[in-house]
Amino acid sequence: MSHAAENFVRGAEMARRLAADYRRDAQSNEIPPALRDKWLADAKRADERADWYETHARMMQ
Repeated sequence: MSHAAENFVRGAEMARRLAADYRRDAQSNEIPPALRDKWLADAKRADERADWYETHARMMQ
């Protein structure tokens, strides 16, 4: 695997962890619904970014 592909894989892993963190934090009962909705939307965007990184990693191989 090329160095560039490895970087894209690492980027995808980091984005997936970020999405998981947003989803976990959104589960808290101590946050207002508007913030929960924002965090869930941020999690969706992080997943989309991870998909983008994974696609580019495959193209670099």
